[in-house]
Amino acid sequence: MKSNKIFSIVLGVLLLSPACVMAQHKPSSRIGWKTYEAANGQIIKVNMATVWHSGILTCVTAEIVNVDVVPQPMFFHCDHHPLYFMYNSSSEWQYAPPRSIAGLIGRDVCVKR
Repeated sequence: MKSNKIFSIVLGVLLLSPACVMAQHKPSSRIGWKTYEAANGQIIKVNMATVWHSGILTCVTAEIVNVDVVPQPMFFHCDHHPLYFMYNSSSEWQYAPPRSIAGLIGRDVCVKR
């Protein structure tokens, strides 16, 4: 049973990746972007217009200011509590504490479902 759930999550990431990456290419538009600032000064901008829901996964494009040249997809497992996220489809699922930047972004994008 657990392997079926893992398979569906992996399949969801593979199916969502192209749609999320395609949605990020709005070159001149910064409307809909929300800025999050961490305690260490790191700034992450999220394009709220690209929130994409597919079953158990939610995708949004985000960029770490002064690090990312092109916005990267950020995936959330919104039906799972505690909330887990994956930045860029090549990373592993990570716990998103509620008061962390990932937790705040996840709260905002998962609420839009």
